Amino acid sequence: GLWLLPSAAAGLLGLADLGTTGAVLSLLLAAAKMACRPLTVLLLPLWLFPRGGRRRWQWWVISLGASGYWLGFAGLWLISEPRVGSVSNPAFATAGGQWAFDHLDAYAEAEPWVLRSVAAAVTAALCCRAALSRGAERRDWALLAAAYPACVSLLLSQWGEGVPTIVARTAGSAVWAAAICLGVARTGIWRLDRSTSHRLARAFVLTSLAAVVVCTVVAVQAGLPSVRSGATTITAGCALVLGWGLRPSARWLTLCVERAFYGPRARPHEAVSALAVRLQQAPHPGEVPQQICRSAVEDLGVSGAAVSVDTRAGPRRLASAGAPLTGPVQTFLLRHHGRTVGRLEVSRDGSGTPAERDSGLLSVLADQAAPALAALRLAEEAQAARERLVLAREQERRRLRREIHDGLGPQLAAVRLRLDIAQTSCPPGHPATPQLCEAAETLAEALVEVRRITAGLAPAALAERGLAGAVRDLAHRL
Repeated sequence: GLWLLPSAAAGLLGLADLGTTGAVLSLLLAAAKMACRPLTVLLLPLWLFPRGGRRRWQWWVISLGASGYWLGFAGLWLISEPRVGSVSNPAFATAGGQWAFDHLDAYAEAEPWVLRSVAAAVTAALCCRAALSRGAERRDWALLAAAYPACVSLLLSQWGEGVPTIVARTAGSAVWAAAICLGVARTGIWRLDRSTSHRLARAFVLTSLAAVVVCTVVAVQAGLPSVRSGATTITAGCALVLGWGLRPSARWLTLCVERAFYGPRARPHEAVSALAVRLQQAPHPGEVPQQICRSAVEDLGVSGAAVSVDTRAGPRRLASAGAPLTGPVQTFLLRHHGRTVGRLEVSRDGSGTPAERDSGLLSVLADQAAPALAALRLAEEAQAARERLVLAREQERRRLRREIHDGLGPQLAAVRLRLDIAQTSCPPGHPATPQLCEAAETLAEALVEVRRITAGLAPAALAERGLAGAVRDLAHRL
């Protein structure tokens, strides 16, 4: 905008023919264009750095130095220009105008050196920023540091007249815009809602296609001078062919751009579908929390995620994925039928919580994962109830065996002993002797039956799980 608006406004003033006033305004606009073109390219990374940094003063020094040079150059050119169209420049007749006219060439000779110095300083600062960053942020700053010198060369260097300049300027603008958008989207410096980001991605694709059309037309005209008379027809034909051929691919290209800028967060339904697939393919219900964490890290691009539940002993972490949650953490409650069944905790790059545009998507992910986690908790509670039932049965069996062995058994043995004593005490031929003998034998059979019943009280785990399972449970308890 700063490159095109001054030229467009100067053209409109020339068409309006406002005389001296229009000439002065055209001159001022030309000087503004002369200063804005290099400054917008060289100093644009300044707006990407966080405020309040420890090395912020270095950026002020670079910015003030570059601005001072090009504003001074634009000022000297403004007062040293003899005429603007058919109107004389009143500042040229002054002593300052004559001095500027004499020294403008010497001032302009220093422009390439100043350009290289500022570009080198900004590139070094970008490299330092990349070295001090971590994770995905380091990759984004490194990409910006690599794209910056190339774009400065394409946009500000002299490439001659005609096709080379047009191609260089177009390529530089596209690469620089893509690098800036990628850095902004990945690092979250400027917060954009999902609809705005989608429109920007679509505008970027359409602009790139328009640039392809323009470059194609310029290349055809340069390679075939005989068809310059039909430039309008060629332009319309190229636009028609490219529009017809690339229209089915525009949506795919837009999706690719969104994925490059915003990662897997570009399409919310894809993240939810990926979570559903992960839950279906989970080999065991206990893997559900791990799959939820993996979906948050791999499908939504957060640096770390963890799922925890509240127990009587306090919070218990079931699973985690990605980087440890050492920085600011954002918590999303997992609710099912109005009941909190767990918590999903996420962080991004250890430096901040996810953006607002991702909070809604993470909330949807939490809502989708809550029923699965609730089912897992129900299964765990049912398993715990079964274990408590088996334990209660085992305790009751032991109690019954102990009471029979220590209570009823000794009593029956004592009764038999008394019967034996009574039988021995009776004189030979006494009528009660056969009855006592029969009672003693019956009591002996009762003792044998009690011992058989006591020995038959096998552990419940042995009956339910077999010998191997019962031995494993016993070893686990020990």
